Amino acid sequence: MKEKFLKWMGRKNMTFSAIAGETFTNAEVVYTHIGLVVFLLVLGIVGGLE
Repeated sequence: MKEKFLKWMGRKNMTFSAIAGETFTNAEVVYTHIGLVVFLLVLGIVGGLE
């Protein structure tokens, strides 16, 4: 299972690669989405403090 997951993470993500015109792996896409969620959470928390 772990080997399959690591193999999948290293594979090229066809959708994002086609949109951006560069090569992106599934790992880069997953990490980007995690970063976006964290950014939006921080933005919501900071915006709620004002």
